[in-house]
Amino acid sequence: HSAGRISAHNRNDYRKALNFYKKSLEINRSINRKSGSATSLFSIGTVYDNLGRYDSALVYYIEAQAISESINDAGLMAYSNVSMANVYYKMGNTTGAIKYNEEAIRLYENAGNDYGLLKVNLALGQMLADADSLDRAIMTFREALKTAYRIRSINDIAVSHFSLGNIYENLGQVDSSLLNYKKALDKFIEAENYENIAFSLMAVARLDNLKRNHDEARMLLEEALNIAENIGSPSALMQGYQEMALTYSYLKDYKNAYAFFHKYSSAKDSVMTVEKQKQILELQTQYETEKKDRENIMLRKDQQILQSARNSLIIGALLLLLVVFVIFNSLRIKRRDNKLLREQRDEIARQK
Repeated sequence: HSAGRISAHNRNDYRKALNFYKKSLEINRSINRKSGSATSLFSIGTVYDNLGRYDSALVYYIEAQAISESINDAGLMAYSNVSMANVYYKMGNTTGAIKYNEEAIRLYENAGNDYGLLKVNLALGQMLADADSLDRAIMTFREALKTAYRIRSINDIAVSHFSLGNIYENLGQVDSSLLNYKKALDKFIEAENYENIAFSLMAVARLDNLKRNHDEARMLLEEALNIAENIGSPSALMQGYQEMALTYSYLKDYKNAYAFFHKYSSAKDSVMTVEKQKQILELQTQYETEKKDRENIMLRKDQQILQSARNSLIIGALLLLLVVFVIFNSLRIKRRDNKLLREQRDEIARQK
């Protein structure tokens, strides 16, 4: 059943995933397994989170959080805070999201969970950067970087360096930005993360353009676009075409600049189409899920009505039996009294 739930969720078959998770919740509740109940509640919340139904996700997350606290499970409590942070962030409540992630960091630190600590610091760093708390974001990404080096997570080392490069670029600190982008590139190559290799090459090219090294930027972008085409990454192609169009305009090669801008425009439309199709699919899934939920509610109501009717029939039958018993008993007593009366009359008649 566990494999079925994960498989359905990974295939974005949310309705089927919800059914599996709700069944697992019923089973865990029936055997009073609280940690399992909390895990099932988190899973249901995550499905609603994926569907963009954040209010419903919060309802399940809050219930799971209450159970996690009642059994004092630090791991589940930390996961609860991370889940709440993600929902608040998506709802635009960055302050609330930061608060929950900070609590998750405290729990992971107490538990000595380096992997959890790393992932939360990466998420928190991005939230702080979005909130323009750039100094705190830099400190948080550096903490993530230290943890990533400690547990030797190559991809996370690269992500930390790339994030730092992005912040330094926004601050106009080109040398610090370039240093971090190049370190990220080296680590993404080591991790064989090809899409992020392409994005790192584009980032370095973007800084080369700032330093007026336009020919160097063009060569890096050619390499990045070659990778993007080989792996079929629409988002990498879109960004690569845009950077290449700008690079050719800096080189005053307006013919190629226009050609790449046209490619960028087409790629953007393609990405938008894919996103729209995804949104339509998610809306359809959400509609089917809500329809199924309504059907389940109606079914439960029908079952309650049927049960009430059944109970009424049983009570009515019992009352009828009681009335029959009372009448039968009254008749029996009356027949006995009549018999005694007849015997008394006969006895009186004999005496006379």
